[in-house]
Amino acid sequence: MGALGSVWGIAGILGPLFGGILIDLASWHWVFLINIPLGIPSLILLNLSFTEHFDASYVKQHRNDYSGLFTKLTIFVNIISFLMSIVMQGLDVYLPLYLQNVLGKTAMVSGFALLPMSISWLIISFVMGKLLIRMDGKLLILVAGIWLGLCGVLFMMMDTYTSLPLVVLFIFMAGFGVGGVFTVTNVIIQESVEFHKRGTAMGFISLTRTLGQTLGISALGAVLNIRLTSFFAERGLDGINPSNLYDSGSSAAELPAELVTTAINSSLDALFWMMLLLSVTMVLTTLLMPRIQLKATVPDAEQE
Repeated sequence: MGALGSVWGIAGILGPLFGGILIDLASWHWVFLINIPLGIPSLILLNLSFTEHFDASYVKQHRNDYSGLFTKLTIFVNIISFLMSIVMQGLDVYLPLYLQNVLGKTAMVSGFALLPMSISWLIISFVMGKLLIRMDGKLLILVAGIWLGLCGVLFMMMDTYTSLPLVVLFIFMAGFGVGGVFTVTNVIIQESVEFHKRGTAMGFISLTRTLGQTLGISALGAVLNIRLTSFFAERGLDGINPSNLYDSGSSAAELPAELVTTAINSSLDALFWMMLLLSVTMVLTTLLMPRIQLKATVPDAEQE
């Protein structure tokens, strides 16, 4: 699971990198068109390499009791995953916004700046995979969550004068928290249900994470726009559309560039505050979660 989690983490962070390259060198349309040259080889590889023996009689004997998936432990794990997904998506989307619109970097540079998160994600995935056999999974989530909260404090300290290497360091540090939580919850959710229900449990937590990313990015975007509007209103500048700050035909086009940069930086601070609160909420939720010590092997009865 550590290896699989690291692959997911690397792919998730490489996306902004290649997206930035495509936008700088080609067109933003390629952010969507790239699914074709990447998707077709993936389908071919899947068809050539994946084989599965389906035992219909086993399925009939072990029909899923979906209500059995909602235990005290699985509910806590899904809540933690939901909160973590909001934070991760916020970092993926709004750190590039900070790098480009506050520090003035290109889309390609902002993509490269996110790469260190994939490196730390890879490292912590393997580390957590080893520690889970020896330590309480609840403790590992707590440590990763507290670490992510500390990184949130660092993100809030960033301003228009923060150096790029320092931002990259903060991003690298955040990868340990994000990757740590996802790796541990991936394993715990399977350990918390009967062996034949693990596939369904993983499917449900994937749904939870998708909802967290979708709803979270919408909520964070709304907060960003509200904060931008209030920033200009506090300075007597009404009627500024936060969605058209760089449109030559908008009322914001006549604003000093430095004021626009300050507005975006101030609004992003509000988002980083939200992410910090989400991290704290996740830690508090973890404290209420039952302790769990993973088994190194599957019981013989379940293997049969």
